[in-house]
Amino acid sequence: MSTAAYQGGLVSDTGRRLPSNYKWAIVLMLWCITFFNYADRMALNANMPLIRADFGLDKATGGMLGAAFGYTYGLCALFAGFTVDRVRRKTAVLVGLVVWSLICMGTATAHTFWMLFAFLALEGLGEAFYFPAAMSMMSDYHGKATRSKAMSINQTSVYFGTIGGTFFAGYLGKEYGWRSAFLAFGAMGLVLAVLLWRFLHEPPRGAADRADAVAEGGGDPHVIRHVSSGPADTSPFFNLTAVAGLLMLVSGLLMLARTVMSIKTDPTIAETIRAYVPWVLMTLFGLVFTTLRRLRKDREFWTFFRVFMTTPTAVLLLFAFLCANSVATIVLVWMPTFVFENIYLKDAAMLAVAGTFATMPLQLASMVGSPGGGALADYLRARSPRGRILVQMMGVLCAVPFVFFCGQVHGKWALILVLAGWGLFKGVYDSNIWASVYDVVRPELRGMTTGFMNMVAWGGGALAPIGAGYIADTYKENGLGYAISGASGIYILSGLLLFAAAMMFVTRDSARLKAQIAAEARQA
Repeated sequence: MSTAAYQGGLVSDTGRRLPSNYKWAIVLMLWCITFFNYADRMALNANMPLIRADFGLDKATGGMLGAAFGYTYGLCALFAGFTVDRVRRKTAVLVGLVVWSLICMGTATAHTFWMLFAFLALEGLGEAFYFPAAMSMMSDYHGKATRSKAMSINQTSVYFGTIGGTFFAGYLGKEYGWRSAFLAFGAMGLVLAVLLWRFLHEPPRGAADRADAVAEGGGDPHVIRHVSSGPADTSPFFNLTAVAGLLMLVSGLLMLARTVMSIKTDPTIAETIRAYVPWVLMTLFGLVFTTLRRLRKDREFWTFFRVFMTTPTAVLLLFAFLCANSVATIVLVWMPTFVFENIYLKDAAMLAVAGTFATMPLQLASMVGSPGGGALADYLRARSPRGRILVQMMGVLCAVPFVFFCGQVHGKWALILVLAGWGLFKGVYDSNIWASVYDVVRPELRGMTTGFMNMVAWGGGALAPIGAGYIADTYKENGLGYAISGASGIYILSGLLLFAAAMMFVTRDSARLKAQIAAEARQA
């Protein structure tokens, strides 16, 4: 039975009839947005040698720039997921695209290290809302039979965005300076947001899961049950905190922006603390106070943690994702520099080629691995609840030797081979990140689930490039090679976590969720 069945087609949350193939059109539209979501990020990595030279940075400090996006992306992801579960996801997707595109263009104006760091961090804030909204939306158009396929197709845009972003950002950096890449990608994102505003439609939450439950056990597919929320707290104290928090938030952001724009040269650490910290603290306190009243009355926020932490499969998938993301962050941030220094011997004319060389074999192979992994996971999931997680486990464990040799080989063809091998199995893992956890998490909590997992994976994974940069500075002879090869051990840990989830917990956790949704669908 198709999602949100309505006379053979689909229906949006406003009751608008949609053609039966719209659930694949939504994959295409989100594919385009995801492309720029990743292309924007690669503008930094592809131009890292130019930016380091412009600002006079060592590798460890350059790693801080590579981690700036991850800091904010991770810290804001839970709040973004909380918001996505309460607003129309179409709005979250397209407004997020507009915001991060504007910030991307603003990055070109940075003239100090801290100003550049601030823009990269703010871009993470804009992009934090996208994946929770997009994956939750896609899960409501695609049920058990096609969810991994749909998400694996969307995942290929990550690889296209990484390749295209690296190549064009490197080319623009070489020809017109590193700032031009941020301007170009930001402008194209704004155009895409305008084009898609009319064609992107919001699905009813939980539509696909209810349709699956009805097909298997009867009931009404339009019944929806939200986790209960408590009554509004109208006490004067919480009204006051909301107003005070909003004033602090706005004032802090305005003064922080003014401070960033007023600094003309790189400040010392003491000057940076005096200039930035008061306004950062005001902004953070404002954010806390603004949300305090809402969080007190909204039991869903706390219910999410109770549900997630009492679902062992979800917890193990979270830590496996943290491990896998740490490996990916190390390699994607530093592989262009590794190729530039070891294959092209720091020839500035080969900067764009080095960036493309470092990413194209990896991403092209992932384009094969991701759809293949998605199709295999849907096939196995139809036969066992363990299917998706076993496919993920196969992906990370088979990638271990390829990641190790990525940091050890120095010949062009040998490096192409190991990058492609890693990319193939990385795609197999990536294709099921969200489909696997959605097998054990309720539809109305999936935005927060995606946000929480992104918070932990990106917040923790953001430390990885800094550690790799430290290793590279410590061991001057092939230091980057040691850092990249060492990441293979993190993959082994990820595989063990996935094995535990598949063998010990997923059968019970998925059966519990299926029983809940089937019972609710029969209530009408």
